[in-house]
Amino acid sequence: MTKFGKQLLAAWIFSISVVVFSNLAFGAPVWAEKPIQCATPAEVFDRLDGDGLVPLFSSIGNARVENELHTKMYAMLYNAENGKWAFIEFFDNETTCVIVVGEGVDFNVQGKEES
Repeated sequence: MTKFGKQLLAAWIFSISVVVFSNLAFGAPVWAEKPIQCATPAEVFDRLDGDGLVPLFSSIGNARVENELHTKMYAMLYNAENGKWAFIEFFDNETTCVIVVGEGVDFNVQGKEES
């Protein structure tokens, strides 16, 4: 085998190793479950009203429920005075879920794409 052939073989093995290691170290996203709070829409909005949260935007998204993909409506609620926010999912007509709540919003993300 020529010197070039050995270098080519070494580069190929190194490339395969990088791909295999990357998949093992970082892998693909996995499905996870976490607790979320769900109630009737009225109960959820009563709770969110207590923090002075008002709708900032709504959107349509896809959610996997067991093995099926469903189109759902989502909303972000926000209180500009204290920086509190929440994301909710309108699961069906009788059920609304609070996915996450938090504090501190930065709408000025210009130049922060790498952070």
